[in-house]
Amino acid sequence: MLEAQGIQLPLEGRATSTTENRRELGTQAQVDVFGEGMRDFWKSGPEESKHINYWLADNCFGDYYTRTGLSYAQREMITFCFLAAQGGCKPQLTSHAAGNMKVGNDKAFLIRVISQCLPYIGYPRSLNALACVNRAADTQKQSTDKEEIKMEKNLIIYYSRKGQNYVNGSIRDLSKGNTEICAEFIQKAVGGDLFEIKTVKAYSTDYMTCTEEAKVELRARERPELKRYLDSIADYDNVFVCGPCWWGTYPCAVFTQLEKLDWTGKKVMALMTHEGSGLGSCERDLKRICVGAVFGKGLAIHGADAAHSEREVASWAKAQI
Repeated sequence: MLEAQGIQLPLEGRATSTTENRRELGTQAQVDVFGEGMRDFWKSGPEESKHINYWLADNCFGDYYTRTGLSYAQREMITFCFLAAQGGCKPQLTSHAAGNMKVGNDKAFLIRVISQCLPYIGYPRSLNALACVNRAADTQKQSTDKEEIKMEKNLIIYYSRKGQNYVNGSIRDLSKGNTEICAEFIQKAVGGDLFEIKTVKAYSTDYMTCTEEAKVELRARERPELKRYLDSIADYDNVFVCGPCWWGTYPCAVFTQLEKLDWTGKKVMALMTHEGSGLGSCERDLKRICVGAVFGKGLAIHGADAAHSEREVASWAKAQI
C-alpha cells in the first residue's frame, strides 16, 4: 500500500536518541509537554517501583516522543485516543488532556476528538474522557489566571520572508517564512505578543533579486520604512528578536524598528534562521543597538529544519526567561 502511494521503502529512520542519552532527552520531552514539575519525575516514587517512572522517561518519552515525523501535538492526541479507548485510566487521561492543551490541542479540539472516537469506544468511555478534559481545562484556567500577568511580559519581534527562499541548496516557495514558524513556537512555549515587521516597499519576490536588494541596503546602512511601528516596549520584560540571516545579520528593516525603542532594563534574545551562517553578527549588532539591555543566549535554527524545530525552540525560550 505504501509503495502504491509512491512512498519509498524502507522508511527513513526517525530516532534522535540513543541508549546513552534517551533518559535525558525523554525527561526534557516530559517537561516540554507537562511542565517543569516533571524534571525529576524519573527518579521519584517508592523504592520498589520507581524503576517504572524511570522506564517511562527512558523508553516511552526517550525512545518515542523524541522521534521526528510527528509533532508533540500529534503524539499527545494519539496518546489521548489510546487512553480513552482503554478505559480505567482517568488519572493518566486527565494528565494527557492537560498535556494536549499545553502543546496546543485545546478543549474544543479534544471534544471533537472524543466525538470522532465515540462510535468505536462507546458512550461510557467517551463520557469519562469528556470529564477528564473538563477537569484538565478547569485546572489549566486556574493556572493561566495566576500566570496571566507574567505571560504578557514577553514580546516576540520578527521579520520573515515567505515565497522564494534558499533551502538546502535550491530555491523553493514557502507558504510561511521559516522565522515566522519559529516566532510562533516561541509564543506557544512562553506566551507573549507577536509583532511582525513589514516594509512599506516590498522586497522582490525573486529570491536572487531580493538578496541583492538586501546587500545594497546593508552596505548603505539604509533603514527601510515600515508599515507600522512599536512606539514603546515599556510593558515588556523579555524581548525575542527573530529574523533570517541576510548577509550575516538581520534584515535592515529589523534595525529600523529596534533603533526607535528604549531598551533600558530589558532582556533581549536573538533567534536567527539560516542556511549555514548560524547567528552571524546578529548578537553583536543587538548589543550595539539595544543600549541598556541585558542579553540572553542566542539560538540559530537551520531554515530547512524550522518546521521541525519546535522542541529545540521551546526548550531554549523557556530557559531564557
